[in-house]
Amino acid sequence: MTSKNIILNLIALALINTQVACKKQLEVNVPSFASTTEKSFETDSKAAAVMAGIYSDLSNSSAFAVSIAAGLSADELMPFKTPGVATINLYRNNLNGLNSETVGIDFWAPFYQVIYSCNTAISGLGKSITLSPEIRKRFLAEAKFTRAFAYFYLVNLYGDVPLITETDYEKNRLMTRTPRESVYQLIISDLNEAEAGLGEAYMDGTLKQPSNERTRPVKWAAAALLSRVYLYRANYAEAEVEAGKVIERTGLYSFAGMADAFLKNNSEAILQLQPVGFGQNTKDAQWLVIPPGGDVQPFTLGTSLNEGLIKEFEPGDLRRTSWIDSITLGSVKSFYSFKYKVYQGYSPELTEYTTLIRLPEMYLIRAEARIQLGRIGEGIADLNLIRQRARGPQTAQVLDPLPALSADLSKDAALAACMHERRVELFTEWGHRWLDLKRTGKVDQVMGIETPKKGGVWKSTAQYYPLINSELNLSPNVKQTPGY
Repeated sequence: MTSKNIILNLIALALINTQVACKKQLEVNVPSFASTTEKSFETDSKAAAVMAGIYSDLSNSSAFAVSIAAGLSADELMPFKTPGVATINLYRNNLNGLNSETVGIDFWAPFYQVIYSCNTAISGLGKSITLSPEIRKRFLAEAKFTRAFAYFYLVNLYGDVPLITETDYEKNRLMTRTPRESVYQLIISDLNEAEAGLGEAYMDGTLKQPSNERTRPVKWAAAALLSRVYLYRANYAEAEVEAGKVIERTGLYSFAGMADAFLKNNSEAILQLQPVGFGQNTKDAQWLVIPPGGDVQPFTLGTSLNEGLIKEFEPGDLRRTSWIDSITLGSVKSFYSFKYKVYQGYSPELTEYTTLIRLPEMYLIRAEARIQLGRIGEGIADLNLIRQRARGPQTAQVLDPLPALSADLSKDAALAACMHERRVELFTEWGHRWLDLKRTGKVDQVMGIETPKKGGVWKSTAQYYPLINSELNLSPNVKQTPGY
């Protein structure tokens, strides 16, 4: 892939770190510590450096662009400026192995790079006899949590994927796709082990001092991700339990103010990624915020919010006024996501981190699980807590802002209310809308209407992304995603 192609297409630069590093599919770059694994885990400080490197790689990768690509694929985002041919294929759900390479849709490579690094760390930590027992236990748990996070997105973006747990990269290159069910079994196993091995308090990089930074997974982060996985698997009782564990930690987690919900280390953040670049705030803002005059950075082209999403917000919803802004150029008014507000890449002080998981999702998961279990009133109560937090003041124009939902809703109506709240709460965050449409079986119904509005023709197979052709050539036993 050339630099010119990367610049001309919307998602490409988001993936440039992995593309130029040749982290192709299962033929990944070997971590610098892999050739001396035993020495890398001789001391607590060396092990800490290895784990810091994994988080740095994840933060510096294209993984964040899941929010952009999935938003464009769904009914959430649209190109702000006239897109190139490759980008319009993404937006119109018309990708294939060739045009997805020019647009840069390759989350396969960066997530497998993270998985390889985690596998190497798990192997090294497992063999080490010189680390402090508690440090070894927690780093193992961190590596398994991070591996589960990567696999979660792989199976939800690509369907069946190779299940890699070893460090022989030549053997891994020859692997075939593994059924999603088997991958989910590993994800659940990893998260259960992570929850058991992680501590309750946030710690610094050495794991020896408490920290205000919420950038290392703790026990509650594992419970949070596990609750999401159980929800996706329709294991509703387990999803409720795991989400409840997080919600009950009221001394650690609470709703933040609307303006504070995406600041670093805020009270509702369960896990965040710290930017890697010196003085650099989030990539999310660089790609989602449209600056005054509409002069978006040339490598992003910019995205605006789908009109259908804007119409979902009810009168008096502070999420509409706090997390969405607009720009008018000529006679055209465009709305954009304003959850992350620091558009400029560099500033004297970092104020925002990319949020991976936050508290409101736990209430939404528990609400949906309770409704599915037939306890509709309890589920509605959770939804009303979310709505109460987002409720604006009464005004002459809005006499009843964001009213509480009735506990007497039918199950279908309650589930519809839950999906509505997920859409207006979690928009432009890690592809929630796109994944929700798929897991609930609504993707064909919704995209069958939305894709023609974009100028495309919906095919059910478009719910999973294709592998780019150059990666298929490097991994001969991996078949193209069905339908491509």
